[in-house]
Amino acid sequence: MSIVQFMQIAPEAALKPKEVESLYHISVNTLTQLRHKGGGPKYRKLGYRSVRYLAIDVADWIRNHPAYGNTGEDKSITPEESAKRAEQCRNAVKKRVAKKRGK
Repeated sequence: MSIVQFMQIAPEAALKPKEVESLYHISVNTLTQLRHKGGGPKYRKLGYRSVRYLAIDVADWIRNHPAYGNTGEDKSITPEESAKRAEQCRNAVKKRVAKKRGK
């Protein structure tokens, strides 16, 4: 979906989970898990199996969702810190792989 199409969606548009996935890059599986565990954007049940999300509810949920953790405080990090954490993750994965291989 192009940005033009995205911008033309009415806030009250009722979106299927697949449409939410396409627009907001939140997988259908993640939406399902959030519904079952509690949390995630507000949704409506239409009938027994049909689920719909209002575009405005999804946008509000994303806007109010903290960047990291669930404390609600802003935990934004600098690009340098992000690169440092990524390098730490890569090193940890390398160590685990080496350990499994017996090196």
